[in-house]
Amino acid sequence: MKQHISPFQFSMLVGNFIFSSTLITQPQVLIQLSKQNIWIVVLLSFCLNLLLIPIFIGNENNLSKVEGIFDDKSLSWIQKNFAGSLFVFFFFVFIRDFNSIIYFISSVLLPKTPLDIISILIILCLIYISNSGIEVIARITVVHFFIIFLTVLGLPPILLNEIQLGNLLPVGGVGSVREIGKSMYLMGASIGEMIVMFFLLNYVKPFKKIKKATIKGISMFFAIFFISSLLDITVLGVGVAKESTYPNFLVVQQIHLTDFLDRLDLVIVLLWLPTVFCKLALVLYAIQKCSNTIIGRELKFTLLPLGLLLALCMHLFKDNIEGLEFAFITWPTLGLLLEVIIFAQFLWIKRKQTGSGKGSKDRKNVKA
Repeated sequence: MKQHISPFQFSMLVGNFIFSSTLITQPQVLIQLSKQNIWIVVLLSFCLNLLLIPIFIGNENNLSKVEGIFDDKSLSWIQKNFAGSLFVFFFFVFIRDFNSIIYFISSVLLPKTPLDIISILIILCLIYISNSGIEVIARITVVHFFIIFLTVLGLPPILLNEIQLGNLLPVGGVGSVREIGKSMYLMGASIGEMIVMFFLLNYVKPFKKIKKATIKGISMFFAIFFISSLLDITVLGVGVAKESTYPNFLVVQQIHLTDFLDRLDLVIVLLWLPTVFCKLALVLYAIQKCSNTIIGRELKFTLLPLGLLLALCMHLFKDNIEGLEFAFITWPTLGLLLEVIIFAQFLWIKRKQTGSGKGSKDRKNVKA
Protein backbone atom coordinates (compact mmCIF):
# COMPACT_ATOMS: atom_id res chain seq x y z
CA MET A 1 0.00 0.00 0.00
CA LYS A 2 1.34 3.42 -0.96
CA GLN A 3 2.23 5.70 1.96
CA HIS A 4 0.78 9.21 2.26
CA ILE A 5 1.52 12.37 4.22
CA SER A 6 -0.78 15.25 5.12
CA PRO A 7 -0.32 18.87 3.93
CA PHE A 8 0.79 19.80 7.46
CA GLN A 9 3.47 17.11 7.44
CA PHE A 10 4.44 18.31 3.97
CA SER A 11 4.99 21.86 5.28
CA MET A 12 7.12 20.58 8.17
CA LEU A 13 9.24 18.45 5.83
CA VAL A 14 9.85 21.37 3.47
CA GLY A 15 10.66 23.80 6.29
CA ASN A 16 12.99 21.36 8.04
CA PHE A 17 14.68 20.44 4.76
CA ILE A 18 15.81 24.04 4.27
CA PHE A 19 16.40 24.87 7.93
CA SER A 20 18.38 22.01 9.43
CA SER A 21 21.64 22.38 7.49
CA THR A 22 21.37 26.07 6.62
CA LEU A 23 22.24 26.99 10.20
CA ILE A 24 25.62 25.26 9.71
CA THR A 25 26.61 26.24 6.20
CA GLN A 26 25.20 29.75 5.71
CA PRO A 27 25.59 32.23 8.62
CA GLN A 28 29.36 32.75 8.55
CA VAL A 29 29.69 33.43 4.83
CA LEU A 30 26.57 35.63 4.78
CA ILE A 31 27.88 37.73 7.66
CA GLN A 32 31.26 38.06 5.94
CA LEU A 33 29.53 39.50 2.88
CA SER A 34 26.59 41.51 4.21
CA LYS A 35 27.93 42.18 7.75
CA GLN A 36 25.27 43.80 9.97
CA ASN A 37 22.82 43.87 7.04
CA ILE A 38 22.24 40.11 7.09
CA TRP A 39 18.72 40.64 8.47
CA ILE A 40 17.91 42.67 5.34
CA VAL A 41 19.09 39.74 3.20
CA VAL A 42 16.74 37.39 5.06
CA LEU A 43 13.74 39.71 4.71
CA LEU A 44 14.33 40.32 0.99
CA SER A 45 14.78 36.59 0.38
CA PHE A 46 11.52 35.88 2.18
CA CYS A 47 9.62 38.44 0.09
CA LEU A 48 11.14 36.99 -3.10
CA ASN A 49 10.09 33.48 -2.13
CA LEU A 50 6.52 34.59 -1.46
CA LEU A 51 6.45 35.77 -5.07
CA LEU A 52 8.04 32.58 -6.44
CA ILE A 53 5.94 30.01 -4.59
CA PRO A 54 2.80 30.58 -6.74
CA ILE A 55 5.01 30.05 -9.81
CA PHE A 56 6.49 26.87 -8.34
CA ILE A 57 3.10 25.45 -7.41
CA GLY A 58 0.96 26.83 -10.23
CA ASN A 59 -2.58 25.52 -10.40
CA GLU A 60 -3.13 23.11 -7.52
CA ASN A 61 -5.73 21.20 -9.54
CA ASN A 62 -3.05 20.22 -12.06
CA LEU A 63 -0.68 18.78 -9.45
CA SER A 64 -2.58 15.51 -9.44
CA LYS A 65 -1.41 15.03 -13.04
CA VAL A 66 2.18 14.48 -11.87
CA GLU A 67 1.25 12.05 -9.11
CA GLY A 68 2.82 8.63 -9.43
CA ILE A 69 5.96 9.63 -11.33
CA PHE A 70 8.09 7.59 -8.91
CA ASP A 71 5.75 4.59 -8.92
CA ASP A 72 4.89 4.16 -12.60
CA LYS A 73 6.95 1.44 -14.31
CA SER A 74 6.48 2.78 -17.83
CA LEU A 75 7.93 6.29 -17.86
CA SER A 76 8.82 8.64 -20.70
CA TRP A 77 12.39 9.82 -21.21
CA ILE A 78 11.66 13.25 -19.74
CA GLN A 79 10.26 11.66 -16.58
CA LYS A 80 13.38 9.51 -16.21
CA ASN A 81 15.54 12.58 -16.80
CA PHE A 82 13.54 14.36 -14.10
CA ALA A 83 14.23 11.49 -11.69
CA GLY A 84 17.90 11.55 -12.71
CA SER A 85 18.19 15.28 -12.06
CA LEU A 86 16.60 14.84 -8.64
CA PHE A 87 19.02 11.97 -7.96
CA VAL A 88 22.03 14.21 -8.70
CA PHE A 89 20.56 17.04 -6.63
CA PHE A 90 19.85 14.83 -3.62
CA PHE A 91 23.29 13.21 -3.93
CA PHE A 92 25.12 16.54 -3.62
CA VAL A 93 22.82 17.70 -0.82
CA PHE A 94 23.53 14.48 1.08
CA ILE A 95 27.33 14.57 0.82
CA ARG A 96 27.37 18.30 1.70
CA ASP A 97 25.18 17.98 4.79
CA PHE A 98 26.60 14.60 5.85
CA ASN A 99 30.12 16.04 5.72
CA SER A 100 29.03 19.17 7.63
CA ILE A 101 27.32 17.29 10.45
CA ILE A 102 30.18 14.81 10.86
CA TYR A 103 32.80 17.54 11.21
CA PHE A 104 30.50 19.53 13.50
CA ILE A 105 30.08 16.54 15.83
CA SER A 106 33.79 15.79 15.64
CA SER A 107 34.89 19.35 16.45
CA VAL A 108 32.23 20.27 19.01
CA LEU A 109 30.86 17.12 20.66
CA LEU A 110 33.23 14.17 20.10
CA PRO A 111 36.70 15.54 19.30
CA LYS A 112 38.51 12.29 20.18
CA THR A 113 36.22 9.96 18.20
CA PRO A 114 37.46 8.97 14.71
CA LEU A 115 35.45 10.40 11.83
CA ASP A 116 34.82 6.96 10.34
CA ILE A 117 33.18 5.75 13.55
CA ILE A 118 30.94 8.81 13.68
CA SER A 119 29.97 8.41 10.01
CA ILE A 120 29.15 4.70 10.37
CA LEU A 121 26.97 5.27 13.44
CA ILE A 122 25.11 8.11 11.76
CA ILE A 123 24.54 6.30 8.47
CA LEU A 124 23.20 3.21 10.27
CA CYS A 125 20.74 5.46 12.11
CA LEU A 126 19.70 7.09 8.82
CA ILE A 127 19.22 3.71 7.12
CA TYR A 128 16.99 2.57 9.99
CA ILE A 129 14.82 5.70 9.76
CA SER A 130 14.64 5.68 5.95
CA ASN A 131 13.71 2.01 5.87
CA SER A 132 10.58 2.84 7.90
CA GLY A 133 9.14 4.88 5.03
CA ILE A 134 8.05 8.43 4.33
CA GLU A 135 5.24 8.41 6.90
CA VAL A 136 7.63 7.67 9.77
CA ILE A 137 10.11 10.26 8.51
CA ALA A 138 7.29 12.82 8.39
CA ARG A 139 6.08 12.07 11.93
CA ILE A 140 9.59 12.32 13.40
CA THR A 141 10.24 15.55 11.49
CA VAL A 142 7.03 17.18 12.75
CA VAL A 143 7.96 16.53 16.37
CA HIS A 144 11.58 17.65 16.25
CA PHE A 145 11.14 20.59 13.88
CA PHE A 146 8.31 22.01 15.99
CA ILE A 147 10.41 21.63 19.16
CA ILE A 148 13.42 23.43 17.68
CA PHE A 149 11.11 26.10 16.25
CA LEU A 150 9.75 26.88 19.73
CA THR A 151 13.26 26.73 21.17
CA VAL A 152 14.63 29.32 18.73
CA LEU A 153 11.62 31.58 19.40
CA GLY A 154 12.54 31.46 23.09
CA LEU A 155 16.20 32.41 22.62
CA PRO A 156 15.82 36.24 22.42
CA PRO A 157 14.31 36.60 25.94
CA ILE A 158 16.97 34.28 27.37
CA LEU A 159 19.80 36.24 25.70
CA LEU A 160 18.30 39.65 26.49
CA ASN A 161 21.24 40.67 28.70
CA GLU A 162 23.74 39.79 25.95
CA ILE A 163 21.99 41.62 23.10
CA GLN A 164 23.51 44.91 21.93
CA LEU A 165 21.32 46.60 19.35
CA GLY A 166 24.13 48.97 18.45
CA ASN A 167 25.78 46.09 16.55
CA LEU A 168 23.07 46.43 13.88
CA LEU A 169 24.29 49.92 12.95
CA PRO A 170 24.90 51.38 10.48
CA VAL A 171 21.99 50.10 8.39
CA GLY A 172 22.96 50.06 4.74
CA GLY A 173 26.13 51.99 3.95
CA VAL A 174 28.44 52.35 0.99
CA GLY A 175 28.49 49.22 -1.16
CA SER A 176 25.71 47.56 0.84
CA VAL A 177 23.56 46.97 -2.25
CA ARG A 178 26.29 44.89 -3.87
CA GLU A 179 26.97 43.02 -0.62
CA ILE A 180 23.29 42.24 -0.11
CA GLY A 181 22.99 41.09 -3.74
CA LYS A 182 25.94 38.70 -3.35
CA SER A 183 24.50 37.37 -0.10
CA MET A 184 21.11 36.73 -1.70
CA TYR A 185 22.83 34.85 -4.51
CA LEU A 186 24.71 32.64 -2.04
CA MET A 187 21.52 32.06 -0.07
CA GLY A 188 19.49 31.30 -3.18
CA ALA A 189 20.65 27.71 -3.61
CA SER A 190 19.84 26.84 0.01
CA ILE A 191 16.37 28.36 -0.18
CA GLY A 192 15.88 26.71 -3.57
CA GLU A 193 16.10 23.36 -1.80
CA MET A 194 12.37 23.73 -1.32
CA ILE A 195 12.15 21.93 -4.68
CA VAL A 196 12.11 18.83 -2.49
CA MET A 197 8.36 19.51 -2.71
CA PHE A 198 8.43 18.07 -6.25
CA PHE A 199 9.44 14.72 -4.76
CA LEU A 200 7.03 14.97 -1.81
CA LEU A 201 4.07 15.71 -4.09
CA ASN A 202 4.04 12.00 -4.89
CA TYR A 203 2.89 11.30 -1.33
CA VAL A 204 0.66 14.27 -0.32
CA LYS A 205 -3.08 13.86 0.10
CA PRO A 206 -5.02 16.08 -0.60
CA PHE A 207 -3.45 18.55 -3.05
CA LYS A 208 -5.86 21.41 -2.30
CA LYS A 209 -3.80 22.95 0.51
CA ILE A 210 -0.33 22.50 -0.98
CA LYS A 211 0.24 26.20 -1.64
CA LYS A 212 -0.66 27.21 1.92
CA ALA A 213 1.39 24.33 3.32
CA THR A 214 4.45 25.41 1.33
CA ILE A 215 4.12 29.02 2.49
CA LYS A 216 3.73 27.82 6.08
CA GLY A 217 6.90 25.70 5.92
CA ILE A 218 8.94 28.44 4.22
CA SER A 219 7.68 31.04 6.72
CA MET A 220 8.73 28.91 9.70
CA PHE A 221 12.21 28.53 8.22
CA PHE A 222 12.61 32.26 7.61
CA ALA A 223 11.35 33.08 11.11
CA ILE A 224 14.02 30.84 12.63
CA PHE A 225 16.75 32.07 10.30
CA PHE A 226 15.81 35.73 10.87
CA ILE A 227 15.98 35.34 14.66
CA SER A 228 19.26 33.42 14.56
CA SER A 229 20.82 35.98 12.18
CA LEU A 230 19.81 38.89 14.41
CA LEU A 231 21.24 37.10 17.46
CA ASP A 232 24.52 36.39 15.63
CA ILE A 233 24.99 40.11 15.03
CA THR A 234 23.55 41.60 18.22
CA VAL A 235 25.15 39.10 20.62
CA LEU A 236 28.51 38.40 18.97
CA GLY A 237 29.02 41.41 16.74
CA VAL A 238 30.20 41.32 13.12
CA GLY A 239 33.88 40.92 14.01
CA VAL A 240 33.39 37.73 16.03
CA ALA A 241 30.55 36.24 13.99
CA LYS A 242 32.34 36.40 10.63
CA GLU A 243 35.42 34.64 12.04
CA SER A 244 33.49 31.86 13.78
CA THR A 245 32.88 28.64 11.83
CA TYR A 246 29.63 28.01 13.75
CA PRO A 247 28.34 31.41 14.94
CA ASN A 248 24.92 30.05 15.95
CA PHE A 249 26.55 27.56 18.28
CA LEU A 250 28.71 30.32 19.72
CA VAL A 251 25.60 32.43 20.37
CA VAL A 252 23.98 29.60 22.31
CA GLN A 253 27.12 29.29 24.42
CA GLN A 254 26.49 32.82 25.70
CA ILE A 255 23.40 31.65 27.61
CA HIS A 256 24.00 31.93 31.37
CA LEU A 257 20.80 31.62 33.38
CA THR A 258 22.50 31.03 36.73
CA ASP A 259 25.98 30.20 37.97
CA PHE A 260 25.44 26.49 37.41
CA LEU A 261 23.25 26.53 34.24
CA ASP A 262 25.87 27.70 31.78
CA ARG A 263 26.05 24.76 29.34
CA LEU A 264 22.59 24.90 27.78
CA ASP A 265 24.31 24.86 24.39
CA LEU A 266 24.57 21.08 24.61
CA VAL A 267 20.84 20.78 25.32
CA ILE A 268 19.92 22.92 22.32
CA VAL A 269 22.35 21.05 20.07
CA LEU A 270 20.71 17.77 21.12
CA LEU A 271 17.35 19.26 20.15
CA TRP A 272 18.71 20.42 16.78
CA LEU A 273 20.66 17.31 15.73
CA PRO A 274 17.52 15.17 15.16
CA THR A 275 16.28 17.72 12.60
CA VAL A 276 19.45 17.14 10.56
CA PHE A 277 19.01 13.37 10.85
CA CYS A 278 15.41 13.74 9.65
CA LYS A 279 16.56 15.68 6.60
CA LEU A 280 19.33 13.22 5.75
CA ALA A 281 16.95 10.29 6.21
CA LEU A 282 14.51 11.93 3.78
CA VAL A 283 17.35 12.55 1.29
CA LEU A 284 18.48 8.93 1.55
CA TYR A 285 14.91 7.73 1.01
CA ALA A 286 14.56 10.06 -2.00
CA ILE A 287 17.85 8.84 -3.52
CA GLN A 288 16.64 5.25 -3.26
CA LYS A 289 13.30 6.11 -4.90
CA CYS A 290 14.96 8.07 -7.70
CA SER A 291 17.42 5.24 -8.39
CA ASN A 292 14.57 2.71 -8.54
CA THR A 293 12.71 5.01 -10.95
CA ILE A 294 15.74 5.29 -13.22
CA ILE A 295 16.29 1.51 -13.18
CA GLY A 296 12.60 0.88 -13.78
CA ARG A 297 11.94 -1.58 -10.96
CA GLU A 298 11.64 -1.65 -7.19
CA LEU A 299 14.75 -2.98 -5.44
CA LYS A 300 14.04 -3.65 -1.78
CA PHE A 301 17.60 -4.17 -0.58
CA THR A 302 19.29 -1.10 -2.06
CA LEU A 303 19.06 1.06 1.06
CA LEU A 304 21.88 -0.56 3.07
CA PRO A 305 24.56 -0.66 0.33
CA LEU A 306 23.41 2.73 -0.95
CA GLY A 307 23.74 4.28 2.50
CA LEU A 308 27.17 2.79 3.12
CA LEU A 309 28.33 3.96 -0.31
CA LEU A 310 27.12 7.48 0.39
CA ALA A 311 28.88 7.43 3.77
CA LEU A 312 32.16 6.69 1.99
CA CYS A 313 31.64 9.82 -0.12
CA MET A 314 32.73 11.89 2.90
CA HIS A 315 36.27 11.08 1.76
CA LEU A 316 35.68 13.21 -1.33
CA PHE A 317 36.69 16.10 0.95
CA LYS A 318 40.14 15.95 2.51
CA ASP A 319 39.09 17.96 5.54
CA ASN A 320 36.43 20.32 6.84
CA ILE A 321 37.93 23.26 4.95
CA GLU A 322 37.28 21.59 1.59
CA GLY A 323 33.76 20.72 2.72
CA LEU A 324 33.09 24.34 3.69
CA GLU A 325 34.54 25.57 0.40
CA PHE A 326 32.12 23.30 -1.44
CA ALA A 327 29.20 24.58 0.65
CA PHE A 328 30.23 28.26 0.41
CA ILE A 329 31.67 28.54 -3.11
CA THR A 330 30.69 25.59 -5.31
CA TRP A 331 27.18 24.79 -4.11
CA PRO A 332 25.56 28.24 -4.63
CA THR A 333 26.18 27.99 -8.38
CA LEU A 334 25.85 24.22 -8.76
CA GLY A 335 22.74 24.10 -6.59
CA LEU A 336 20.99 26.91 -8.45
CA LEU A 337 21.81 25.28 -11.80
CA LEU A 338 20.36 21.92 -10.71
CA GLU A 339 17.29 23.58 -9.18
CA VAL A 340 16.55 25.52 -12.39
CA ILE A 341 16.91 22.33 -14.46
CA ILE A 342 14.60 20.39 -12.13
CA PHE A 343 12.04 23.18 -12.08
CA ALA A 344 12.04 23.40 -15.91
CA GLN A 345 11.59 19.62 -16.21
CA PHE A 346 8.76 19.68 -13.67
CA LEU A 347 6.93 22.38 -15.66
CA TRP A 348 7.41 20.38 -18.85
CA ILE A 349 6.05 17.19 -17.29
CA LYS A 350 3.08 19.00 -15.74
CA ARG A 351 2.25 20.75 -19.01
CA LYS A 352 2.58 17.54 -21.00
CA GLN A 353 0.49 15.54 -18.55
CA THR A 354 -2.14 18.26 -18.40
CA GLY A 355 -2.25 18.50 -22.18
CA SER A 356 -2.61 14.74 -22.59
CA GLY A 357 -5.35 14.73 -19.97
CA LYS A 358 -7.29 17.39 -21.88
CA GLY A 359 -6.75 15.48 -25.10
CA SER A 360 -8.13 12.29 -23.64
CA LYS A 361 -11.20 14.15 -22.33
CA ASP A 362 -11.81 15.65 -25.77
CA ARG A 363 -11.57 12.24 -27.38
CA LYS A 364 -14.09 10.84 -24.89
CA ASN A 365 -16.47 13.70 -25.66
CA VAL A 366 -16.15 13.09 -29.42
CA LYS A 367 -16.93 9.38 -28.97
CA ALA A 368 -19.92 10.21 -26.84
